[in-house]
Amino acid sequence: MHGNYTIYPSTWTGQVVPGGPNMTFTHNQFAEITNQILMVNPAYDFAGSTVHEAHNRTASTRAPVFNVSESSLVARNAIKPPNCYCPGFDYAPNINAIYNLISILNYNLGIPVPSGPRACVEVACSANSGIYLCNDNPYPISPSLIYILNNYAADIANTCDAGLEVIGQEFDTDSYNVIVGWCGEDFNPYSGCQNPDCD
Repeated sequence: MHGNYTIYPSTWTGQVVPGGPNMTFTHNQFAEITNQILMVNPAYDFAGSTVHEAHNRTASTRAPVFNVSESSLVARNAIKPPNCYCPGFDYAPNINAIYNLISILNYNLGIPVPSGPRACVEVACSANSGIYLCNDNPYPISPSLIYILNNYAADIANTCDAGLEVIGQEFDTDSYNVIVGWCGEDFNPYSGCQNPDCD
């Protein structure tokens, strides 16, 4: 629990192998579910959505800055600008870890969040720097991972950095919000290796 927010484990159900049965994966961090899917089917295409070219990056000495203002991925209902604080959450100590998560998790996969209010899932965490999706609706939601990261998380990182640290919260008119702040369990991207002796 962070302040008045309850963090729930992520559970995703869907077809991982074409023609195969639905499978259910659960983890404390949604990004780890993408690893579980890839371990079953390394060729899973996440609805054909590895779209790094869908946004433009401008040069920065610190980290990439995502410019999605003209992209089809623009958040249509975001309440801007993001708040550069979030009661109950501490600063994420490494803004570059946030940018890295945005870059490597470019998947069009729905993030299931239970009914709210203040029901959250930890989307991803790296170097104690995390991204959360919170639902205030009285029913579950499942917005796209790529949409949440490229719009809300990137907007918070671009607007609310305090040197290397960052904290922020951006609301959507559809009664959900994204928070960037401290987290505890790091995400390790799937390497394609299922042998414990792999590098």
